[in-house]
Amino acid sequence: STARHPMRVTGKLSLQRGELLWGKFFADLGGQRPVLDFDGDYLSNDDSVRLRQARLTLLSTGSIEVSGTINQLARRPSVEIQARSEEFRVGGFFNFFVQENFKRQYPIIDKLTAGGQLAFQLHARGNLDRLITEGRMTLQAGELRGKPDEWEIGPVALTLPFQISYPERSNNANRTPPGILSIRGGRFGSRLLEPITSVVSLSNNTLIFHQPVRLAIFGGSAEIVNLVWPDVINEPKSMSFALDLRLLQLQELTDALGWPRFSGTLSGAIPQIRSTGDTLRSEGRVQADLFGGQLQINQMEIENLFSAIPSLKLAARFQDIHLEQVSDTFEFGKISGILEGAVNDLVITEGQPARFQANAETVERPGSSQWISIEALNKITILSSGQDSNVLYGGLAGLFDNFRYSKMGFKASLRNDKLILRGVESRDGKEFLVVGTLLPPTVNIISHTQEIGFSELLRRLERITTEKPQVK
Repeated sequence: STARHPMRVTGKLSLQRGELLWGKFFADLGGQRPVLDFDGDYLSNDDSVRLRQARLTLLSTGSIEVSGTINQLARRPSVEIQARSEEFRVGGFFNFFVQENFKRQYPIIDKLTAGGQLAFQLHARGNLDRLITEGRMTLQAGELRGKPDEWEIGPVALTLPFQISYPERSNNANRTPPGILSIRGGRFGSRLLEPITSVVSLSNNTLIFHQPVRLAIFGGSAEIVNLVWPDVINEPKSMSFALDLRLLQLQELTDALGWPRFSGTLSGAIPQIRSTGDTLRSEGRVQADLFGGQLQINQMEIENLFSAIPSLKLAARFQDIHLEQVSDTFEFGKISGILEGAVNDLVITEGQPARFQANAETVERPGSSQWISIEALNKITILSSGQDSNVLYGGLAGLFDNFRYSKMGFKASLRNDKLILRGVESRDGKEFLVVGTLLPPTVNIISHTQEIGFSELLRRLERITTEKPQVK
């Protein structure tokens, strides 16, 4: 009988359709044409199967060979198996399994393309309450890409011994030796990334980069230090690292992003950036040298990081900003002077500010003049009132090319698409954005609409950027 003698089981199973459901993981087998070849023994006395050889083949990913024992099939199945593959296609697995399971929860995944050839061998033991897997994987010609012409990383090579536990980390896991990750190239827009190599380990679900990852980028460098995922199996979104930015050239950065061209450099040290759930928070400060002055960014936080609508929150201060450089960059007319100020509780969603409090004001500096051109006067007037300066100031606006001012600035707050705009000075119920001097030629600019819909402000901004300046 099979209680004393094993029963030989061999065969080949081909499926034209089917579904695989394991916990929260789902796979539609239609189109994959799964084929299972198996050769083993069944022992009824302990309800177990000994696999001499089994091969599972999926059309898009390749095949996996399995051998070992499956015990207590009908009660509490446990396994002691070995598995290997020499032709596991990363792109097929990513499309079939990763995107289909996670693209709704993390829409960013649906915009990615992965590729490469993976080989692995592993030993798994335990049951669904405690499954420990140890082995080794190698990746060749790996790649990861965003939308066409945006960015790509690759080719990537990886050799990684690993030990993982499911569903929880093991209390007595063996420590695995580290492996090597090599990124031989990449591209961000039209900018090429230099090769990167780092020692990495994946032991008891913890993924660690043991060496700093240095990127030569935008004429400077970025160094990622202490990059760690404490539990990459159960909490893949939880990670931490430190970031050191050195002398990134803003001209190259803004060109790559398609922004107006800035000059200057970006440097800073962030001692810890931590991702928990869907939120990424930073400690420390990033400083940019731009427009002849400095910008400090701190309290940076990204919420809903992996969703279709991430939200960026930060606070910033700036000082010694040369307005002539700013107005030249944004083709706003000519303004001279030195500006200081701050932006607090800035929240940007879908690329647009949703909330902030801001203040900015010019400060006098020895050797710094304070002039504003008629073109800049007109554009500030349109922004604040929606009307041309000739309407508000009559023929005065057409008498001179430039006007002196003694003070310029604003206080603003945005919430729920309502922008409240106050001037740098208040007199007789009027809010002055620009305060003139005692000596001519001089002019004041008054904010005639203190409450503006932010969408209306954007329309005004579009108007002043598309209108051609008047030539006298």
